[in-house]
Amino acid sequence: MNVLPSEVVLTVVERMDTASTAKLMETNKWLNAVIRSHQRSICKARMAAFTLPPTGDVLSSEDYYRQRLPHGTFSMIRELEKREAQCDEVVQSSKFINTAWPPGMGFLTDIQQERLRALLKQALMRCNQIADIAANAPCSPLSLCYYSFVETGEFEDPDLPSPDRQLDPITNFAARDHQLEYIESLPLEDLAILYYTINAMGLGYLSKYGEGIVSEPSLFERTTVFEECLLRHGTWFAWSAICGEGIWTEMAEKIQNIGWTELNMFEDGVEGTKPTLKSMVLRQFKRLAKPDDEDNDTWHDLMIHRLFNMIKDLVVGPDEKKEAAEAAAEAAAVEGGADE
Repeated sequence: MNVLPSEVVLTVVERMDTASTAKLMETNKWLNAVIRSHQRSICKARMAAFTLPPTGDVLSSEDYYRQRLPHGTFSMIRELEKREAQCDEVVQSSKFINTAWPPGMGFLTDIQQERLRALLKQALMRCNQIADIAANAPCSPLSLCYYSFVETGEFEDPDLPSPDRQLDPITNFAARDHQLEYIESLPLEDLAILYYTINAMGLGYLSKYGEGIVSEPSLFERTTVFEECLLRHGTWFAWSAICGEGIWTEMAEKIQNIGWTELNMFEDGVEGTKPTLKSMVLRQFKRLAKPDDEDNDTWHDLMIHRLFNMIKDLVVGPDEKKEAAEAAAEAAAVEGGADE
């Protein structure tokens, strides 16, 4: 059945998802051999279609564990397809983010909402890149056996000995410094998008509890943990916490419980605990955006204001804001002339 040139077959396969590719490979041995022998080039072509495609290995998104998936393989492409679908579901979920009337922007048109969703998706995919640092040198994924202790809750114990806590694949102390370095390398606009997205989803987490905001004194700290989990685990955690059910929801709660333990350890000054990723996002934004002559005491509020304005410009568009201002000025001039 090898009547088609292999170049034609490869051109078609480069436009197929992994499920369709797998079915095609099952049809005959010749197709299987051609596709398998060109796996890397097919994957390279497919990666161009994804938001922020990875440059190295990635972590899988499975219930209660993650394993390393080599770059340029069909298993990696399958994972990227899964992430894209989960990210779209999270961003379009009205449970956490109201894209029609988002924080700090007012009412948005349909086109502006699409721009906002694209930025939110970009930020979540950036979080995936932060998580995937753990799958690449000089880091290495911890043994899958340690994920079983996530499910049983051992890593939630604040009195767990330090050597055992180093084996926690959720906190992953070994990858933290490299993740902080990655955040430090991001440009100003990417930091703003990341910070806005995490905060917008944190507000969604708060609103989920409604009246509980008043009755639960630790809710704001737990929101901090939720935001940090988004940064560390990307769509694996985001989809599980927001859209998942059953075992996925349980897993997201376990991940947050481990984060809660670490937050308490950090606040108690336990030796060996490390800075959060969110604190680095804000610190780096300040380093890049703060004018040299600006007073530190007044800059924080100005910094948050500038950060939100950057996002508003990206979503609403500085040209549209300028046109609205010019139209208002023109209307005022006309009205002034009529009075004369």
